[in-house]
Amino acid sequence: FWHMMRREFNIHMQRKSEWLSVLLFYVMIISLFPIAIGPIPQNLLWTTPVIIWSAVLLAMLLAQESLLRTDFD
Repeated sequence: FWHMMRREFNIHMQRKSEWLSVLLFYVMIISLFPIAIGPIPQNLLWTTPVIIWSAVLLAMLLAQESLLRTDFD
């Protein structure tokens, strides 16, 4: 199991621009959602899980293309 995880990690480390763009997109969404909602702590308290899950799902959409590219080729 660890050998396979290390192999996949090394493969992804060779293409840093792909995973860095997904990570930066995630950080950008996390930082822009509170600006759009407003600085009221009560609103941010109950919308934080929604913001995190929305950001994860949107970032996963970016990663789908690179994930499935090898299957298409």
